[in-house]
Amino acid sequence: MKDESRIEASIELLSEIEESNLPADVISTQYFRARRYIGSKDRRRISEIVFAIIRNRLLIRHLAGEKSYTPRLAVMIYLIALEKESKDDVDALFSGDHHAPEQMDTREFEIIKQLSIDDINDLPENIRFSIPDWAFTRINEYFEKPRKEFAALNQAASLDLRVNTLKSNYNDVCAKLKEYEFEFGRGKYSPWCIRMPRGKNLSDSEIYRDGMIEVQDEGSQLIAVLVDAKPGDSVFDMCAGAGGKTLAIGAMMQNKGRLIAGDINDGRLDQLTARAKRAGLTNLEKRYTGSKDKKWIKRQEANFDKVLLDVPCTGTGTWRRNPDLKWRFNESDLQEIMKKQKSILGFGAKLVKPGGRLVYSTCSIMRDENETQIEKFLEQNPDFSLFDISGMIPGLEGPYLRLTPAQHQTDGFFGAVLIKSAAIIS
Repeated sequence: MKDESRIEASIELLSEIEESNLPADVISTQYFRARRYIGSKDRRRISEIVFAIIRNRLLIRHLAGEKSYTPRLAVMIYLIALEKESKDDVDALFSGDHHAPEQMDTREFEIIKQLSIDDINDLPENIRFSIPDWAFTRINEYFEKPRKEFAALNQAASLDLRVNTLKSNYNDVCAKLKEYEFEFGRGKYSPWCIRMPRGKNLSDSEIYRDGMIEVQDEGSQLIAVLVDAKPGDSVFDMCAGAGGKTLAIGAMMQNKGRLIAGDINDGRLDQLTARAKRAGLTNLEKRYTGSKDKKWIKRQEANFDKVLLDVPCTGTGTWRRNPDLKWRFNESDLQEIMKKQKSILGFGAKLVKPGGRLVYSTCSIMRDENETQIEKFLEQNPDFSLFDISGMIPGLEGPYLRLTPAQHQTDGFFGAVLIKSAAIIS
């Protein structure tokens, strides 16, 4: 495709995303699936433009003027303000030729003519970095250097792989990647992480088809490290979703012991069946944890050595990958999610054996969802104590696991390890 055609496709995809209530990545997948003639390099470029615009929504709408905003104008402003294209070059892209966007109208031309990118650095930080009001103050107060965090959240993420030790080992996977002539490097913290430039598609590769690797952010891999599952343990991943952390835990257990993946959403759990088969995971049991399975859940009290609660959260730590999450939450949603987190934490604690381990995690970078939840829980549950994670992961100090894109080049994750007393506290 020519540049003009990519721009036209970007406008089309952005329009579909803005008109839908579905997540941006779902709409994007549907869009390209219906247009298989678009090559991989073109898909990457189109996605790069669209998701960058979503990340920088507040900034671009501010520069456009809320009443003047359109997806067409958003693409023009993005190219000039963030990719530093000249105004003449962008005007030339909107030529109206075959497969090119229509020419700028008078209103668009005047807005672009008056656009000054020199003023961007003087804008309020919430607009400059496109941070919604409900999140800005909380993130700003959470970090000593919030500006670096704001900037990192607006950068595209790398492609992280986890070597599946049930099927292969680190060196063999690296050797395969060299055969494919892929660029890659070692993760900094996870013993299983391989990092690659974004945009690579490994789904048709032998190492993916044979289950030797899983696509998983390095930060997510480290949550599994906190669980510290051993062969023969009984482990419950209570909010498993599609099971990325479950698969990592299963590999640590070497298919020995009891591993249960639970979720209130049957659809998410269904995705785990094929993934577990490809990964060679044989000791996995899936459990729907909604209201119809309350009796089963009740029978599991004090039954598990390790319980992982990867609770629902705002996903602020994953804005690099899922930028539309910024605009799908508000203050009311945050308060509702915090209630769910507290409820799940209290319920999950009942499932842990005396002397067992409860791991609480989020992909959030907000204190309200992280330290505050743990501090309140410990006040109300004296039979649990906080385990300092220092020494569990080389290069990271405790007491909590706190990962951010700016400091660790991972998604933003929080993890807390809680140990249940072996003695009964009266």
